[in-house]
Amino acid sequence: HTMNGGDTWDIPISIEPNGISTAYSITSSDSTIAKVGTTGGKTGCRVQAYSPGTATVTVYTENGLSASCEITVK
Repeated sequence: HTMNGGDTWDIPISIEPNGISTAYSITSSDSTIAKVGTTGGKTGCRVQAYSPGTATVTVYTENGLSASCEITVK
């Protein structure tokens, strides 16, 4: 996903199947490029673009699964 510095992007997070634990953590490979946090109610990830470059945002579930998205900031 490509962003401009100062932009925010909310990524919805859906953990399937329903009924399993939905605890997760979110990381950025470089928080000087893109910082991450949760959206209201922990239903997603909010990415804040800061400086030009590329960072990988990864969501980790408590049972060891993960999903990643590459963020490019112009």
